[in-house]
Amino acid sequence: MPDLEQVIAEKAPVLMEIDGVIGVGQGMAGPNEPGIVVMVTYRSPQIEEAVSSQLAGHPFRIHVTGEIQAQ
Repeated sequence: MPDLEQVIAEKAPVLMEIDGVIGVGQGMAGPNEPGIVVMVTYRSPQIEEAVSSQLAGHPFRIHVTGEIQAQ
């Protein structure tokens, strides 16, 4: 299985095209489980399905951040 950095580099552009996804990075998918963190403005079944289909087999966590605006 490819390492997380490689998966993020490959999948981030595709994930960023999903409506509501605003960021993708490496983080913790669970306690003591390194994985991919997908930051979203809102959570929906469609987002969860789209993310899981792209990251099949790789641990991930969806983190709801809401809208992010420059200050």
